[in-house]
Amino acid sequence: MLQIINISQARSNLSSLLKQIKDTNESVIIVQDSKPVVIISPYTEDTNGKEEYLKKLLTIKGGWFSQKEYEKNKRELNKRFSRLKW
Repeated sequence: MLQIINISQARSNLSSLLKQIKDTNESVIIVQDSKPVVIISPYTEDTNGKEEYLKKLLTIKGGWFSQKEYEKNKRELNKRFSRLKW
């Protein structure tokens, strides 16, 4: 079941909120002034997990970078991700 909480609750309980999302594998909607602001969803890695994650990171307010900027930023993020253990 999708949970809805206000921003002050999310702020004061962020650690437990993230643990809950991870444990239940369910999203939470955060509202401010009774309007939905953001949804926090658990990260799941699928066959294209890294590529999809990069695309999401490279998206700004629903608009894409130019292809040249996208490729430049993708290379930089890939360098950084190569240092992480997936």
